[in-house]
Amino acid sequence: MNPLSGSSTEPVDQILDQIKNWIQKQTGIQFTPEKMPILRSRLDSMCVHHGYKDLREIYSIIETGQNQKIIGQIIEAATTNHTHFYRETESLLYFQNEILPSLNQKEDIRIWSAAASSGDELYTLALLTVEKLGFAYTKNKFSFLGTDVNKRVIDQAEKGLYNRQRISDLPDDYKKKWFKPVALGNYSISEDIKDLCIFRSLNLKRYPWPFTRTFHIVFLRNVLYYFDEKTQAEIVNHVYDVTQPGGWLITSVTENMGSYQTNWKKVKTGIYKK
Repeated sequence: MNPLSGSSTEPVDQILDQIKNWIQKQTGIQFTPEKMPILRSRLDSMCVHHGYKDLREIYSIIETGQNQKIIGQIIEAATTNHTHFYRETESLLYFQNEILPSLNQKEDIRIWSAAASSGDELYTLALLTVEKLGFAYTKNKFSFLGTDVNKRVIDQAEKGLYNRQRISDLPDDYKKKWFKPVALGNYSISEDIKDLCIFRSLNLKRYPWPFTRTFHIVFLRNVLYYFDEKTQAEIVNHVYDVTQPGGWLITSVTENMGSYQTNWKKVKTGIYKK
């Protein structure tokens, strides 16, 4: 029997479990029992929005694969995109004050935010680089790439619009210099900073990744805990493969890589070097 097939008489809880398994197979994201009510709430909201009777109709779309827009929204429902500028300041200051000065100034530098969400992290990295090394040098020498499995947040990142709360942790001089107030209490990031950054949709679970060049610095923060340990190890080791010798990996300070084998050398909490 196809593990994705379900009858119209199956209890909705069983259908929810099958959807959860499909999401994990597609993205690697796992929903523990305590997180299942969150997934259920988001999928129920989808049903209301689209006029579906219950989760069975959503599941039938997964089975047929005929409505990629809805399937994309199911993936969006599985991803949590709580983020803001200047998050986990200690790691960012290490990036700005220790990593950036250590880079080979003769090379073009490539930085990847591998779970970019709506762009807060990648734009923060661009701002920190510009403030440390100057705009002209950064524009000439650095490339900033942000990827996420959620296409909706990638669209948001490309717009570069944020509310006051999202930028509240930035230094005041950064806000004054690089943000402009616009309608409805939002702020637009400078076009100069926006033009430094490229955003693309990417599923970290699907290898090989479509990169033709390696990266000097990879930020993989606040995403590993969505995956089971096996998938975590796979992703971390694939990141190693697409990183330059001597390159850097920055994870969240709350994410521990000590439970599985990796070639990354720990420098300090959340900071690793190849």
